[in-house]
Amino acid sequence: MPVARPTSERVFRLLQGWGVVVALATFATGVLLTTRGADAYLGLVQDPFDRKVFAALCLGLPGCVLGALCALLACRDRAWDGLRLSGATLVCLNLATVAAWGVLYLLKAGAIRF
Repeated sequence: MPVARPTSERVFRLLQGWGVVVALATFATGVLLTTRGADAYLGLVQDPFDRKVFAALCLGLPGCVLGALCALLACRDRAWDGLRLSGATLVCLNLATVAAWGVLYLLKAGAIRF
């Protein structure tokens, strides 16, 4: 097994930090697209061509899944420090954004009523 040099260790830590930044960006994009697309999906806002729904489903959801994967990879092989805690939080938040579309589907189907 090769021995890690200090330079490669620093580069690896830099890439882990970059993974958390990417996960944060995908979470912010997913939330922005979901809030706009959810209103159109539920019929609260007029969107004749469903562009907002399409953007949320085809860009926001895959982005959140990949953001969760980036955050998960950024958490690997680290002690429980701030970067790992933020990465674990971003994994949960990105997957919660995906799960929100399941709730929206149930709202539109009438399984959940308010």
